[in-house]
Amino acid sequence: AAAEAHGVSTILPNAVSLKKGTATVTLRRLSGARTAVSFFQWTPILREILSKNWQAVGPFFYGVDLPNDKVFDAVETGMKTAFAPEVKRDLAAPVELQNGKTAKWTPLTGDDPFMNLYGYSNTLSGSINYAVTYIYAPTAHNVRITYGMDYWAKIWLNGQLVQDFATHGGAPIKGQFSLDIALQPGVNELLIKVASGSMGNGCWMAISDPGDLRYANTPAALAK
Repeated sequence: AAAEAHGVSTILPNAVSLKKGTATVTLRRLSGARTAVSFFQWTPILREILSKNWQAVGPFFYGVDLPNDKVFDAVETGMKTAFAPEVKRDLAAPVELQNGKTAKWTPLTGDDPFMNLYGYSNTLSGSINYAVTYIYAPTAHNVRITYGMDYWAKIWLNGQLVQDFATHGGAPIKGQFSLDIALQPGVNELLIKVASGSMGNGCWMAISDPGDLRYANTPAALAK
């Protein structure tokens, strides 16, 4: 009788770094006379950008203690408003808030993958906070970021808007969204604007890392 077909799942022993352009994958039989491939899966290796690699500033306000039917219109207006951190980022200078108040960019701490902006500003209702991180890439890289937020977000890379007003229903989920971005050689700036929900304010972010990226909460730290 013919031998029963059986399958083996194999994981490559090393990560593969893909360059820009078309990549060719060749599969070659090493033994046996009857071999088939049932599936081939590429899975990005994601590295979480931990809280300690970010600085934050805020809060700005889109509305306080609004009824549920008024929240979305108010937050949409707030997310469209270009507050000071979107215009210029000088991490050593005071940032103008609203009503004549100022704040400073403050380094976050810890190895938590959730960036807790509520814990930083102690302000929740109707609030917006900004956070920034810096990524060093030795060469140009096309990478994927995954993120989840509580509750709305916008994202900029090197001053260019790459995600406009992301929103979701239900509870916040880590890695709920994905976005492909192009890192330039050298230091890259990633800025996120997060508007709070009713019970939290923060986000998760991870990036496909071929193993040669470095992260810090200031550009100067990456020059070391």
